[in-house]
Amino acid sequence: MSISLNNKGNAEKIKSFLEKHNEEIYAHSPKGKKMVFFPLELYHYTSMETLFNLLENDSLWFFSLPFSNDLTEEKIVGKEKLKEINYQSDNFAFSLSADEGDTLSQWRGYCNNGGASIGFHFDSKYTGRVSSFSVLHADYEFNKKFHIVTSVAVPVIYLNDEIEPLTETSQFVRDRQKIVFQLLEYENKSNGNSLKESWFVPLFKLPQFCQEKEFRVILSNSDDKLSECIRFKSLKNGTKIPFIVVKHGFIKDSTKRERLIEKNLTKICNNPNMPGVPVLLPNCRNQSELHSAMWDFLREKNPEDPRPIICEGHLPIVSITIAPMADQNRIAEQVSRFCKSKYWLRTVKILTSKIPYAISMNS
Repeated sequence: MSISLNNKGNAEKIKSFLEKHNEEIYAHSPKGKKMVFFPLELYHYTSMETLFNLLENDSLWFFSLPFSNDLTEEKIVGKEKLKEINYQSDNFAFSLSADEGDTLSQWRGYCNNGGASIGFHFDSKYTGRVSSFSVLHADYEFNKKFHIVTSVAVPVIYLNDEIEPLTETSQFVRDRQKIVFQLLEYENKSNGNSLKESWFVPLFKLPQFCQEKEFRVILSNSDDKLSECIRFKSLKNGTKIPFIVVKHGFIKDSTKRERLIEKNLTKICNNPNMPGVPVLLPNCRNQSELHSAMWDFLREKNPEDPRPIICEGHLPIVSITIAPMADQNRIAEQVSRFCKSKYWLRTVKILTSKIPYAISMNS
């Protein structure tokens, strides 16, 4: 059985390995652009209904990878390789994009009847403890049980970006995979990092999806610890697909009380003049008061562009962009008013797409 991915250290090993061998692995990155491994913001495109459900419930749905929109998901490596590495196909993922949060192909693919892109900050490089998650038991509403896991967002590996009818059985795809596995073998022999081949299986994707510039937060059930958390969503065709409900951070870690004094604010935010880099507030009983005091502090230090705030224990949302659609500005105002009703969302930037509205997108 493979070692679980539910470990911040393991996920960061994957990311470090991919960054170190960037040129060999991402030689065919989308449009030849340089791969960014630590973006400040990653975007999730979704419908308006899902957006409000997500904001209201303050939680994310991670879906089982074999049921994603890529029919070759986890199969692209090939049956022989999966058997060789004893791969346990029980991973759940939340997908994000490293684009600018306003891309026409993404709007058309995920928001063709209107929607929004939600800007998240999941990167522990800047905000320390942002990598923890609470996975709720399927009957959490009654027993309040959950599992704590840690992970970080990792970029997927597109095997080529040329426009051609590649499949999971093509020789080019096979060769690209071999490069990754050979580098893994070399890395383990040289540095003893104990990188597992099975960790990379959920990251391989065919080139047809390269415009999405996808990152994934992956939670694994290879050790069966999340089995009691699995739920099932009904589809229109009558079938059901597995998913898990995930809260951000340690949801019960709220006994500590922070004193609202200048020293505490400067301790939490040791550099107020870092535009775009969120300040992480600790999970504590007076977090709402601390949030208000911190926001006043940040605006005083940098009135033009104060640093955003994210609260431990709540979703790390820093922006919401409304898709090209009718009544765009009115919908943006509705979203804005909703966010102002939740203290942890009050500093979220509400934006509208700069792409002109096209009626054909909503037909």
